[in-house]
Amino acid sequence: MSHILVIDDEPSVCRVIEAVLTAAGYTVTTAHDGRAGLEAAGQQDFSAAIVDLCMPNLNGIDTIRELRTLAPDMRLIAMSGLMSASEGNTAPDFLGMAVNLAGVPKLAKPFRRIELLDVVAQVMHKKTPDAA
Repeated sequence: MSHILVIDDEPSVCRVIEAVLTAAGYTVTTAHDGRAGLEAAGQQDFSAAIVDLCMPNLNGIDTIRELRTLAPDMRLIAMSGLMSASEGNTAPDFLGMAVNLAGVPKLAKPFRRIELLDVVAQVMHKKTPDAA
């Protein structure tokens, strides 16, 4: 089965994702920030990575860019709890920015189990990381 790298600075999010994906038959490795995720990707082969966009040390967008260089065949999923800017909210649209990184699928936190499984299945069935 596929090996998935989960990069998120929130241990509870990593635990939930790991539990859901492990129950679905995936092997999961977690990393607490972008630098740790890049280190793991340099040491093991992963089929996919789920990357939180708001992390200390190395943000998710930069982590995704580095992962593309380090492991060009790895499928990528951008994840964030910061949603699009709404009326009165001037927060940056991190998920929108990630989608502009050449077709990276997105997963908004909080997510339901089925949403997580659907986006993972979607990227695992692509012929190339950026295929439609």
